[in-house]
Amino acid sequence: MELAGPPEARFRDPESTASMIVRPRELARAYARTVAGEIAAWRSACRRHGITYALVRTDMPFGVALRSLA
Repeated sequence: MELAGPPEARFRDPESTASMIVRPRELARAYARTVAGEIAAWRSACRRHGITYALVRTDMPFGVALRSLA
């Protein structure tokens, strides 16, 4: 995952006065690691229980996802 933009950015909470400065590239790497870990955990849990697991991305047409499971 690649985030374009400045090396640092300030994010503001729309519901409060809280804000913080983050480095988008580091945030993207941490997010990608977290998502990969969660996917691995779901895949493993499904396998343990004999459940078919299929990764379906939000940019994948619904019909393609369904056909891949047939």
